[in-house]
Amino acid sequence: MAHTITIHDDGNGDANPYWVAFDGDTKPEQTTSHGATTDESDAITQTANGYRADGTVYGGRDAYRYHGKRLGMAFKYPERVRIKINDQQWRSPAAFGETQPWSGGNGGGGGSGNSNSGDGDGGDGSSDSSSSGSSTKQPSSGGSAKRHGIEFGRVVHAVDDLEMDPAANEPIDDALPTGEGGVLVEFPPGEYLIECQQSVVDTDSWGLRGLGGDPRDVRFYTPKGDWTKAIAFNGGRGFLLENCSFAQRDDHETGTCVAAVCKDELEIRHVRHLGYTPNSIENPQAEENGYCLAPSVTDPDGVGHVVDYVNVGESTVADYPQNTIPVFIGEPSRGTIHVKKCHIENKGSHTLYASKAAAVKVEGGLFKNNSNTNMRLSGAGSSLRDATIVVDRDPEFFRESDTGEPQNVRGLWWENQKNGASGGLVENTEFVYTSETRSEGVICVNGSAGGLTVRDCRIRNTTQGVPNVVVDPIGSGVRGNCPPGDEWVRLENVTFTGSGAHPPVEAKRPDVDMLGCRVNKPEAPRSEGLRKYDVEHGRV
Repeated sequence: MAHTITIHDDGNGDANPYWVAFDGDTKPEQTTSHGATTDESDAITQTANGYRADGTVYGGRDAYRYHGKRLGMAFKYPERVRIKINDQQWRSPAAFGETQPWSGGNGGGGGSGNSNSGDGDGGDGSSDSSSSGSSTKQPSSGGSAKRHGIEFGRVVHAVDDLEMDPAANEPIDDALPTGEGGVLVEFPPGEYLIECQQSVVDTDSWGLRGLGGDPRDVRFYTPKGDWTKAIAFNGGRGFLLENCSFAQRDDHETGTCVAAVCKDELEIRHVRHLGYTPNSIENPQAEENGYCLAPSVTDPDGVGHVVDYVNVGESTVADYPQNTIPVFIGEPSRGTIHVKKCHIENKGSHTLYASKAAAVKVEGGLFKNNSNTNMRLSGAGSSLRDATIVVDRDPEFFRESDTGEPQNVRGLWWENQKNGASGGLVENTEFVYTSETRSEGVICVNGSAGGLTVRDCRIRNTTQGVPNVVVDPIGSGVRGNCPPGDEWVRLENVTFTGSGAHPPVEAKRPDVDMLGCRVNKPEAPRSEGLRKYDVEHGRV
């Protein structure tokens, strides 16, 4: 199969020399495909491993048609260059793993670069959060690697070694080594079709990793119109999913989820869910797997990480519980999961539903305009630090499409659903509420929870109808199971600003404290019924 690489220079006419090396016995040819212009002085010479093209662009385009794979390329001024493979998206040189530093035109005679595939098209509104920075190919066909503490005995290249189709014309199901432990499959930029659920059962050290410069460079697609659990890892130790995306299309039906029930060493890093997220009315198959990502660590001493997960596509809010949960950490999770620097927005239910799990530590991130709750945590060992929770969207977005009723949109809901353990910490987190939607509160402490400290936080609430902090009576609510330990709730150095007639704290149990807090809400009455009240009123 022949491919075309088009090189575009954004410069102002100054020379930008480059070279590109190709594998294979067929000599590349210069072409004017994609409207490219060519400089006839460019040279194509044979090397020990194939061919090499040396050229110069002056604020225009060069194009080459080739049959093998690219072995390497280099540009004197890579910041001026964009590259297109066939009819796919323009990318920076960093998105291609074979790019090498410029050394005066030397090099390019060989090496083992990535395959000849680029990324698919399609916008998704995804955040530009940092990727894994993984543009260098790991050893394949027998080479070993260690990533984020997981030892892989074999690293294989999805296209070069496993002959997967990077254009998503043929499914990759049969080529994925799901029955083999100790293997890391690395994907060059492209689009890959997963037709059926890929189950990895009782297998240690297994992973998928994209080689692009951005998680969106490697996209996994599932059949259109279906809700597909693409990856199901269950029972092993050591799971890695890194630097890739799952594309859900925008047909309001296609959904994709990933589940990882891991004993220990769970690593999900720089992963994106792209496109629209359907609910179970739009696709009844979503009822069985009503989440996008479901990580669990089953060993009580086990540790997992979910880092830079982004899911910001649109959804339509339906009646609870018919909405899709972006991240669900369920009851099997007995270890500790760190959720760091994630961005979840515009979802119909529970941004992070983790009140059935053991310790879940959320660090940083933006959680914005998600219906029902923007964060749902519980119990000893769990925490929310350095994050931002925002609800500022038009209230109509939060109205149930099937009943017409307004949803209950909490900022943080703290409860103890299964473990019955008191405790928890909310620290240095900013809450912003400007939407007059229906809500039980910016921060809601359920009657099943206690021993919670809220410290060094800022709550800006400009609404008339949304309470600020609500602490329910012990034993109240649908959960009912009271914590066996502490029942108190303490707010330390919390700042309240904005308009609205609700008091800063509505305490419905006797042991609630406000210590060193500051309030600048001229319309709000003083909080009553608190055990300790140390509050400065006035300008903050």
